[in-house]
Amino acid sequence: MFYIPETDNFNKYPFRLKVLFYLNMFLQRLLSPNCFFKKNTKIFCIGLSKTGTTSLTRALEILGIRASHYYYPLRMIKEKNRKIFVDLSKVFGAFDAFVDTPVARIYKMLYETFPEAKFILTVRDEESWFESFERHCISRSFIPSKTEIQLHRDLYGPIEPDRKTNIARYKYHNREVMEFFNKKGGNLLVMNIIKGDGWEKLCPFLSKKDLGVPFPKMNVSHVKKTSW
Repeated sequence: MFYIPETDNFNKYPFRLKVLFYLNMFLQRLLSPNCFFKKNTKIFCIGLSKTGTTSLTRALEILGIRASHYYYPLRMIKEKNRKIFVDLSKVFGAFDAFVDTPVARIYKMLYETFPEAKFILTVRDEESWFESFERHCISRSFIPSKTEIQLHRDLYGPIEPDRKTNIARYKYHNREVMEFFNKKGGNLLVMNIIKGDGWEKLCPFLSKKDLGVPFPKMNVSHVKKTSW
């Protein structure tokens, strides 16, 4: 399909790039014909890693929402010359909700293209976030792709954990999201899953019924002294 440069305002694209996007969207819908008939509102979960994103993904699935955490959203993005390019047509694929770092990186572009979508920002105390984030980074057992490295640099700073820089970037992302949606007036829900936010906030926001099951708590990090 067609990857186009990231932007925070879709209307700023030249005519050629707009044509490429809409052509790509049409082709993707041909491959997924149910998309012509299903009008499900897209959900973009734009909290950074280690803020309960895996738990949120499972919660969405429990509510009957087709959700993908990290790996499918990563397919929407590629890196070229340290810049991010996006294939937004993949949003019209097999999922209705998209979660974690790739989504957080391009949330402005997603809003400009899908202003009717619902956005969820997961947050937690920055000190406990960094401790979990640091454990997550040093326990990785694979070599990240160029795209993953670029996403990490853009959102978190240096590849190796650095408390001061990582926390500053974390606070900046959350503040920027809040300021963006305060200005735009979009559908944004802020959740602190680590502190106990659950169905009582999520279900009304998504117009879903609380099924009476415990809110999931998943993906607790473990320490393993390796490196990226």
